[in-house]
Amino acid sequence: MLSRLDKLIKEDYSIDKFSNLSTPYQLAIVWFMAVDGDAWDGVDLSTYDIKDLKLTLPDLLVDFVSLYGDVLIGSVILKSVFVIESIMSDVDIADEFASWEEYHSFYLRCGDIPEHSKQSRWPVMLSNDDCETLRDGWHRFHSYMRDGDEEVSAFFFPSE
Repeated sequence: MLSRLDKLIKEDYSIDKFSNLSTPYQLAIVWFMAVDGDAWDGVDLSTYDIKDLKLTLPDLLVDFVSLYGDVLIGSVILKSVFVIESIMSDVDIADEFASWEEYHSFYLRCGDIPEHSKQSRWPVMLSNDDCETLRDGWHRFHSYMRDGDEEVSAFFFPSE
C-alpha cells in the first residue's frame, strides 16, 4: 500500500546527495536538522544568537556539506493544490476545519507568518508519517499560499 507521501510525490521527484542540492534546500535542511533539531552536529552553533545565525548560516554550509554531503535527500516541485488537498486530509486539520480557506484563514490569524521573497525560497519538508503532510515549513507554506504560489518546492528523507 502506498503511503501518503508516495501518493503526493508520485514519480516526479529526484534523490540526490545533500552536497548537490541548491542552497535554499541546503539551508532549510540544516535549519531543521541542526538549528531547530540536534540530529546534525559537528558544527558549533552555540556562539550565535538566532538573528545572527540566520545571516551566518549560508557561510556555514561548507562545514555541513563536508560532514553530511553524502546524505540522500528527496526533492520535488508540487502543485500547491495537491499539497492543500493532502493537508486537508491530515487528521488534526480534517477534524477541525471544513475547508482550506477556513483553515488557512485561521492559520494566518495566529500571526507570526513572515513575508518571503520570491527569490531563493526555502522548500517545505514533507512528512513520512501518514497522519500529516508537512513535517516542517508550515509558516513558509502558508506564506507561499498567501502569495498565490501555484507550486511549492519540498524535500523529504527517502526510505525504502
